[in-house]
Amino acid sequence: MASEKYQSRDIERLLKKSKVCTLEEIKRALGTESPITVFRKLRELAYQTSYSHSGKYYALKSTCEFDDEGLWAFRKAWFSVYGTLVDTAKQFVNQSSKGFTNLELDQTLHVETRLSLSTLLKRGLVFREKIDGVFVYVSKDDQTRRRQIVARHDALDTTSVDD
Repeated sequence: MASEKYQSRDIERLLKKSKVCTLEEIKRALGTESPITVFRKLRELAYQTSYSHSGKYYALKSTCEFDDEGLWAFRKAWFSVYGTLVDTAKQFVNQSSKGFTNLELDQTLHVETRLSLSTLLKRGLVFREKIDGVFVYVSKDDQTRRRQIVARHDALDTTSVDD
């Protein structure tokens, strides 16, 4: 029986050494021009794609060092335990105490989130409320949404009293 020309363990070694690589770097290391070959071999590994840079970066899940919020940055690439930017934005909105404005979520996730929030809104996975002239993205769950809106109003009342 012929041995396979391309080995997933070669990708695993590369990602353990470099921590994060692009598809082009993995193709070079394997000696192939075929992205399909790389993806077929990546399927054999527990790997993570970045939510920043349109998923351009790859890492082994075992080498990702996620913080308490489920985020990890390596150089300029951001990774999330939740996966894609859309999935990460959804989790952050649903788990937040007072929802997120677009700017707040951009700052929290370190990337532009406008398109992801728009996607979530169109799919009915989050709601958007205008509070004090600013759109705030909140959970689709009724109880959670009410709690988030009350907390947002309370935060506004606190800041206006302090002014």
